[in-house]
Amino acid sequence: MTEIRATRRLDGGANLHGIPPWCVALLSELDALLGPNQTERVKQRLCPDPTDDPEANREWERLVHPDLFALVASSRQIVRADLKNLEVDPDLSGNCRLSIRGEHMSAWIHALNTARLSISEHNQLKVEHLDGELDLEHPLMAAVARVHALGWLQQLLIECSMPESEEEDELEFPPEFDC
Repeated sequence: MTEIRATRRLDGGANLHGIPPWCVALLSELDALLGPNQTERVKQRLCPDPTDDPEANREWERLVHPDLFALVASSRQIVRADLKNLEVDPDLSGNCRLSIRGEHMSAWIHALNTARLSISEHNQLKVEHLDGELDLEHPLMAAVARVHALGWLQQLLIECSMPESEEEDELEFPPEFDC
């Protein structure tokens, strides 16, 4: 099993090592998952109506949606640029490494969360799909696996962005995840 390892950078960023090819392919999907051509259903999931009042919801949309979708576009741009620096890790056969600067961490965390929501909504995943154990042959299994993998990467980056602990300077992708 390959484990993605992350070390904290001095600037608050993260160095990821041991990124397997399946994960590189998943990361390459981020650009499309964050793109402006999302369905209305996905856009509604990213920014749901706060009330049952249609007039208040229209005002909310007018005030909030432009900034929210500008944030998504900005995160997408940062992630796209950072992924151009993905390189083969000389220490691990076939795996890659990626360095994320500290000022890019929040964009990455936001992008991974947005991508998870997009995949979930596009595939109409429900809590029972994500919390339950699906048969490997289940048609939604690939979507569930993608959502979980992006969630674990998101958690890894969140942990890297937290103040350093004396006990832990290298973090690993959850060992129970094996592809």
